[in-house]
Amino acid sequence: MCWPGEVNLEMSNGAKLTLKDVKHVPDIRLNLLSVAKLCDEGYDNFFSRDSWKLTKGSMIIARGTKCSNLYLTHAKIIKDVHVIESAEKVELWHKRLCHISEKEMVKLCKSNVLSDMSNPHLNKCDHCFVEKKSKVSFEVHSPRRPEILDLVHCHLCGPMKT
Repeated sequence: MCWPGEVNLEMSNGAKLTLKDVKHVPDIRLNLLSVAKLCDEGYDNFFSRDSWKLTKGSMIIARGTKCSNLYLTHAKIIKDVHVIESAEKVELWHKRLCHISEKEMVKLCKSNVLSDMSNPHLNKCDHCFVEKKSKVSFEVHSPRRPEILDLVHCHLCGPMKT
């Protein structure tokens, strides 16, 4: 299972680095850093043929060496991943579970099926609103047309639920 969170690292030179919006997979053997995310947070990356350096201003945060196609660095997790509950995550699970109700999501959280959430709150869902909306029937036309395909029938509201 993978969820967004925040993690604090201590680099080999003693510098501390907080990574926000990380994707945390507990059983992974190798952690990867997104250079683009680091740049968005104000860090500068410098790559050479066999080394890498991460800086913020004039301070060197981390260094690494090239090994095959990856640049490796050593870091120690200071504080374990802090899971961030966001509206996007609740909405994602709502969609994944076929637009399940908020009440049912709470039941799943209490039974530890959705262990990465504690108290989900759903915002308005357009799809759920459309499905609950009553459909107006159209006037029935029964006159026959003389030619084939003069009268065509089709579904205007999408597939019907059984």
